[in-house]
Amino acid sequence: MNASARPVEAPWTAAFSLQALRYLRSARLRLAAILSGLVVLGVVTVFHLAAPKAPAAAWETSQDLAIGTLVVFLVPFMFGPALVSEEVSSRTLPFLLVRSVGRIRLGLGKLVAASAATVSIVFVASLLLFVGCLAPHGESFGTALPAALRSAAAMGLLAAYYTAVGFFWSAAIPSSANVATAIHFAILEFGVSHAPGFVRLGAMRHMASVLSHNGLGADAGGSIPDVPTWAAAAILALALSGATVAGLLAFQGREYRIGVTS
Repeated sequence: MNASARPVEAPWTAAFSLQALRYLRSARLRLAAILSGLVVLGVVTVFHLAAPKAPAAAWETSQDLAIGTLVVFLVPFMFGPALVSEEVSSRTLPFLLVRSVGRIRLGLGKLVAASAATVSIVFVASLLLFVGCLAPHGESFGTALPAALRSAAAMGLLAAYYTAVGFFWSAAIPSSANVATAIHFAILEFGVSHAPGFVRLGAMRHMASVLSHNGLGADAGGSIPDVPTWAAAAILALALSGATVAGLLAFQGREYRIGVTS
């Protein structure tokens, strides 16, 4: 055997499998699913108590509230910001780094596992909301099904982006990852998505809304231009790729004081 030969590094799927197993054994995944289910249950209950005359239109409003305003922010916030900060504070990062995985592979595997969890929960919650609201309205249910699938996919893609944003802040400033992610979500996403004019185009939440509603027209003042569905999807995909690369580079280049997240 060649003594100078380097050990073969494990693929990123090894880190993915380890992180996925940790989620399955922890309460985080169950808690995220339960909280999302409670949001859906509450909105569905209000939906039927209100007895809307236009169920399909009321469902779109309910979708924007329950999934686009609550679940899609809540679930990624529970996973993304903890990806690195928890490893640092719990002193488990050295153990992971000595397993011949490499930081890029380790970060990618952990992020993919977290994204798979968040996307699955958001996607399922979106479909459950649709079924809960419109299943009793047979004609509206069948008519709105393609829109429901499109909206669920858009919210899933947005959740993946938000998870990558949380991962970036967790890798860059593990001591303040939760605060930085919350500020990012509140100002650069939720706030900008409600801003007037062209400013709104800077929020990926706005692009997900375009996908959900199969294209979004200009506002009443005509200051927000139409965004083609394909363009919104491309922008969201580019944002997801950019946040992922930024997070991996931050994780690769930062020196961590194990046990101290500052």
